[in-house]
Amino acid sequence: MVSRCTLALLMLVATFIAPEASARTWPGVGPVPPSRPAELDPIPPAAPDVAEVPVPAPRPPDLEQMASLPPPAEVAPPRPSVSAQAISFCAGVLASGRFEAVSVPQVIGEGGCGIETPVKLSAIILVDGTRVPLEPAALMRCEMADTLATWVRDDLAPIAQKNGAKLAKIQDADAYSCRGRNRVVGAMMSEHGLGNAFDLRGVTLSDGRQLSIAKSEAAHPFMEDMKGSVCNRFRTILGPGSDGYHEDHVHLDMRERRNPKPFCQWTLK
Repeated sequence: MVSRCTLALLMLVATFIAPEASARTWPGVGPVPPSRPAELDPIPPAAPDVAEVPVPAPRPPDLEQMASLPPPAEVAPPRPSVSAQAISFCAGVLASGRFEAVSVPQVIGEGGCGIETPVKLSAIILVDGTRVPLEPAALMRCEMADTLATWVRDDLAPIAQKNGAKLAKIQDADAYSCRGRNRVVGAMMSEHGLGNAFDLRGVTLSDGRQLSIAKSEAAHPFMEDMKGSVCNRFRTILGPGSDGYHEDHVHLDMRERRNPKPFCQWTLK
């Protein structure tokens, strides 16, 4: 039997030998900790429910095609139709041979401005065939061109001959212009905005005389006769002394009025 001393000695030797053998078997590895309890492991995040993620609807094929097209060009609004009566009248006056003018496309301006049958009037042909130019040429309604030509041929040319010369030139101050009366912003539309008015600055006679509306005292007899003729021929006449806006020309238009009597304001100086 092993004595108690021998057994104690054997146990002491085993204590020193066991760690060395362990080190040789698992070099560099220290004591192994106990396994982690399963209940302490983190719970992995749940995968997102794909069915719950909103997905945009597919783009319609027609929109895809439209997106690839260039932007459409701006299309001008259609022009109002011109009455057959207006076209027929204008064709007649242009073919009359009483004035030189060219027909131009319908004029459409802002705020109601425009001319249904516009012409650009460059000269008036007198009864004896004399050509009297307008300088510069004037854009106006066919009806206004017809009235102006009638006045020049039947009234103004005889007045010039009465004063010792032929009519040679008409000085134009303004015709068609899309604006308010007297060029005041916000004012009622002027007859100029309808091509229904003509501003006369003066006339030139064949003997070289320049008869200016602004200096009527230099040709008082001529201007006196001319004033009488325009106040009988046109509907609105505004010259020097009328309102401060017509001191260097006389405004002539064919505006329809309830009062059949022409509105004529022109003070000869």
